[in-house]
Amino acid sequence: MWSCYTAASMGSSARAASDTVVVGGGVIGLLCALRLAQAGARVTLVERTRPGAQASSAAAGILGPQFENEAPGPLLEFGLRSRALHAALEEELNAQELSGSYWRCGALIVGNDENDLRARAQWMRTRGLAAEFIDGDAVHTLEPTLAPVRSGLFLRDEAQLDPIAAIAALTVAAERAGVRFRIDNVQRITADQHARTVVAENNVFGCDTIVITAGSWSSLLPGLELPQNAVTPIRGQMLAAQLPSGQLHHIVGGAGGYLVPRKSGRVLVGSTMERVGFDPRTTPEAAHLLQTIAATLAPNLGTTLRGPSTEHWAGLRPSTPDGLPLIGAAPEGPGVWFASGHLRNGWLLGPATAEAITQLVLGHVPALDLSAFDPARLAIRSSLC
Repeated sequence: MWSCYTAASMGSSARAASDTVVVGGGVIGLLCALRLAQAGARVTLVERTRPGAQASSAAAGILGPQFENEAPGPLLEFGLRSRALHAALEEELNAQELSGSYWRCGALIVGNDENDLRARAQWMRTRGLAAEFIDGDAVHTLEPTLAPVRSGLFLRDEAQLDPIAAIAALTVAAERAGVRFRIDNVQRITADQHARTVVAENNVFGCDTIVITAGSWSSLLPGLELPQNAVTPIRGQMLAAQLPSGQLHHIVGGAGGYLVPRKSGRVLVGSTMERVGFDPRTTPEAAHLLQTIAATLAPNLGTTLRGPSTEHWAGLRPSTPDGLPLIGAAPEGPGVWFASGHLRNGWLLGPATAEAITQLVLGHVPALDLSAFDPARLAIRSSLC
């Protein structure tokens, strides 16, 4: 599947010319590279391992702007735009006999706080979104294996994808669009009014445009002027187990976590939010917490997760101080752009981020207001501290 990674692609002390260099090969980097190449740019994507090896592979793949946002705001609007783009992206991949396993399965948020769920349903309907407050009996009708609850919020338009399948599909699509992939370790970014260069261990890439999509490592790249705490890692641990296919039909949120069913019957349980630096290890304490969440939501799943076939893994999500991503011009000046800091919404926000970056690079007015995501806000905040 990774046909774009050959010995020749790894070069030795070579200098390559490219219109655009994308630094980082997770979902954000893959989509930015794909869209820029489709817009006519010569794109090189530099990734130190393989596409999606970090947070993108570890994610649950929830495409849920309503599920993720408790109130209206710029992140909701950006997520709604991106959710709509996901359906079109899956059609585009299907036309190439590729697939990200997109599934508009809908989502349920369950609990006993009726006032909170009613309030969320109200503002969503005011915004014109599909949101239905339902009682415990209706929850049980939708999901018979869930534990009894008093109420729920049904969000029929929410969706999901399989990150592993989507990474493979996007990598092939990007390669077909002309993106050149390089396995290399970026050591320095240099940029001024006249030239931009990405210096890596085995290659030096001169280019017109640099797009930083390096996830939790984005603000650690030498040569960038953002403070080091602009993007920091949040460890998220997850469990998965196999249930009979069709036992769970919707994404389910509640009890401090969530369940994500796949069509195969595999069910994911997430997720922790841990500030432990760049430590990707799993822990028994997190496993116990996730088992408890699963047992609270769906007792049968809780029992299954204590079996020997349970999967347990962790990923490092890129976080920003205010919880909003960095999408826009870097402080270095013209030609350097950030697309990072998406926390646990990288898959959800990927298509809209790629659309925005492509529009910015081409000098067009973005489809949505990006002012809340401007990287300059963190540089300003740092100078005031």
